[in-house]
Amino acid sequence: MKRFFCTVWTAVFLSLLFVPAHAEIEAPQITSKSAVVMDAASGQILFEKAKDEKVYPASITKIVTVYLAAKNCDKSEKVTGSRAAIDSVPKDSSNIALDYGEVLTVEQACAAAMLMSANDAANALGEHVSGSNDEFVKLMNTTAQLFGANATHFANTNGLPDENHYTTAQDFAKITRGMVNDSKEFLRYFGMVNYTIPKTNKKAEPRNFVAKHRMMHMDKYKYLGVAGGKTGYTTQAEHTAVTYAKKDGKEIIVVVFGAKNLGVLYNETRDLLEYAYNGFTPVTVTAEEIGSREVDGKVISPVGKASFYLLNSYTKADLEYKFSDKNVIICDKQGNVLSTLSASVTEDTGAKSGGKILLKIGIGVLIALILFGLWSFKDRTRRKRKVRKMKRRRIMEEEQKETVKR
Repeated sequence: MKRFFCTVWTAVFLSLLFVPAHAEIEAPQITSKSAVVMDAASGQILFEKAKDEKVYPASITKIVTVYLAAKNCDKSEKVTGSRAAIDSVPKDSSNIALDYGEVLTVEQACAAAMLMSANDAANALGEHVSGSNDEFVKLMNTTAQLFGANATHFANTNGLPDENHYTTAQDFAKITRGMVNDSKEFLRYFGMVNYTIPKTNKKAEPRNFVAKHRMMHMDKYKYLGVAGGKTGYTTQAEHTAVTYAKKDGKEIIVVVFGAKNLGVLYNETRDLLEYAYNGFTPVTVTAEEIGSREVDGKVISPVGKASFYLLNSYTKADLEYKFSDKNVIICDKQGNVLSTLSASVTEDTGAKSGGKILLKIGIGVLIALILFGLWSFKDRTRRKRKVRKMKRRRIMEEEQKETVKR
């Protein structure tokens, strides 16, 4: 029996000994139309499916509206429900039954838009920030451009169906990253789970809200580390979600578009978060490790160091580098861009000195040829003079002989 237990413990010990420190995890096979997983700190894309395909965001649009309100207003400012803000919202869409002339604070309206996905509150915020929703939409599009979302166009504050209201998974991840990194006040709204609007000038009873994103609170879909999120749905867009998680020193953004139902939406978001947190190893590559490279007679040298995430199945030996006179792009062996370093450019000193040597040799040869030509010319002239002198001497000798004979 002792021998049996010794054998078992030995087998267990050896199995643990040879387990890799970072096990390889396969990328999730998702059924949603498109998705992107992005590292919020660096912007590195860790997973993508149809990242550049045009999609409709639905109510996750409202995080842009809330961000701009948080960015431009004090939370205590008063927001008044107008007829235009209220009447433009279909009665069967998400709303908080905002009344004409009802006064909320910016904080209350932001909470209503974020947690309850209230279209009327989103419209009221747009009017408060820019004077009209048309002007506010212009601000939304300008903001998207500033965050690098060049394939996105907003047409309203709330995400209600409109052919001119669209984005891509990559663009919306960029927008979310920009907002998360820019505004702590936005993060406060993004991470709200519960909120209560007390009675107002038009409502005698308080209104209690709970976040619709079920991964944020005690629910079967809860995911430890989720610090913000928003969901959306229209028939055209199907289910959409943006999720922000923060744990183990890593901040991750997951956007999912076109999920068939809520179960698919949350399960695939969870799978993507698991992949981001467990499938990658942090790596730092220095300029010295990369080294310099000659390109078109120029020496390209990377500057500084790059930190990024690398699949557990890869090592630094699998990295590839693309050199240009502007930067050095770091890729994995599949060609996925991981990071970029700036580059310094110098002339190839070897080629330059070699060219100088050749030039000097050429000049030397030319001078030698010129000198040789001059010497040859002088030599020929000297010989000709000698020949003429000898001829004259012979003539003179012959003339003297003739004179003697006479």
